[in-house]
Amino acid sequence: MGVSRVVGLLVLLILLTACSGSPPTIYHTLSSGSGTTAANSVKPAKPLPSLGVGPVHVPSLLDRQGVVLRKDEYSVEVSELHQWGGELEDEFTSTLAQHLQMRLPDTQVRTVPWELEQTPLYQVTISVAQFDGMPAGKARLRGRWQLQYAKTGKGVRAALFNLERQVNDASVEAIVRAQSHLLSELADQIIDGLR
Repeated sequence: MGVSRVVGLLVLLILLTACSGSPPTIYHTLSSGSGTTAANSVKPAKPLPSLGVGPVHVPSLLDRQGVVLRKDEYSVEVSELHQWGGELEDEFTSTLAQHLQMRLPDTQVRTVPWELEQTPLYQVTISVAQFDGMPAGKARLRGRWQLQYAKTGKGVRAALFNLERQVNDASVEAIVRAQSHLLSELADQIIDGLR
């Protein structure tokens, strides 16, 4: 085999390797910029001095980096290309806290964990049963929230939530946008439950 043939094969091999590279991973984050504003949302009957958010518990199906995409009622796909920028529980907790803070500007809203001397009066905990979306279908958020005294853990009020929102198109970005809106709706539901 001639030198020019070997060089030609090496160049071809390098070109094929460069072209076959996998697409880059796209990282997503939930946003508190979606949904209603503090001015348009419900306020609790009496002011809350302080409110803690968390912990948020998600099922093992959601406890992963890949965004969970609903294919139909009985099957899901975990995307390798589209991943959460951080832990989903942390994303959920901080975004929900931001939504609540926008609606409760006079309340000190903090997320778990907090220092003992900064323990809020009330704490809202969330157990998520479903948090996924179908491309060009619907995004869903189901579960249960509970308001309790933060120091004792004694329950004050609890409610189930079952929220859904239309996904505008087939992109994962549209699903994450719809999920952010669902967190805004959950914040409204929690505040409505405090009245």
